[in-house]
Amino acid sequence: MTEAPRASREPALSTRPLLVSRAARIVRSGMVRRRLATARGYPPLVATAIADGSRGPSTPPVFVLSAGWRSGSTALQRLIISGGAAYIWGEPYPTSRLLPRLQRIAVEVGVVDGQPDRVLYGRDLSAEMSHAWVATTNPPAEAVMAGIRAMLQETYWAPLRETGFSSWGAKEVVATPEQIQLLHQVFPEAHFVCLVRNPTSAYRSFRRFVVSGVTTRPGSATRLRWVKGPVRYAENWVRMARAFRSFGDDPRFHLLRHEDIVGDPGFAERLGRLLDMRLSPTAWATQVGGTEKTMPGALERAELAVLARLCRDEAAAWGYRV
Repeated sequence: MTEAPRASREPALSTRPLLVSRAARIVRSGMVRRRLATARGYPPLVATAIADGSRGPSTPPVFVLSAGWRSGSTALQRLIISGGAAYIWGEPYPTSRLLPRLQRIAVEVGVVDGQPDRVLYGRDLSAEMSHAWVATTNPPAEAVMAGIRAMLQETYWAPLRETGFSSWGAKEVVATPEQIQLLHQVFPEAHFVCLVRNPTSAYRSFRRFVVSGVTTRPGSATRLRWVKGPVRYAENWVRMARAFRSFGDDPRFHLLRHEDIVGDPGFAERLGRLLDMRLSPTAWATQVGGTEKTMPGALERAELAVLARLCRDEAAAWGYRV
């Protein structure tokens, strides 16, 4: 008589360990999300990424940052280009949100870098890793930060490499303090020209003139999307103006008020000294574009009142009465 097969002695999969494991994963996931939400700094950038100038520009990049639209940033852009040293790209790729996406990557890299079991350096890597758990391994944070620097530099410098320009730059009118900090982190040698204008004057010009970019909705790829409203404008103005002041002690941040430089024939020379460039006074004296000055209607006066209330404290810090 044949013996009946024995039941397996392997323990059955218990629901308790599975639930405990899932709970632990949920807790860890919550901790990571909280760290992402509160992260402020970025991982260090390896010095070799900065020192390697074999294909990089010969002079530092220049970032023109304006607290919102219609504040004179385009005039500054043209003035710096006139020196022939740096070409300043104008608000590049606004709808793709290139800078915000890179800033998000930098924040996430800093969080993941705090989990050493997930980060591998060159000394850790070998063929024997084929026998290890490699499903969730990451390069070190400084390598990603160097990659962010390389991407921005290659994007904006490569088209200029065969021209007469020796460097590059970009103009931004919408940026958070964290995005400005990222640019400063990955390009510590760069100059930052930061511009503000009385928010009520800037908004009066903005509300009838400026478009933000091209909508990305299907079937409307060439349609312009008009931007209106005092609340969003004020929020951006306050955020950027406050960020500029926070960097005010850094010698590579040059803080300017539109009212102090417009119409000043000596400004081109002064800015040139700050940037170590020779800039053209003619370019600064040339006006391109503008808006018609009209008496504000009832709706505009109401919008300006909202704007003034939201901007009052920060405007006062810059010497404006709104």
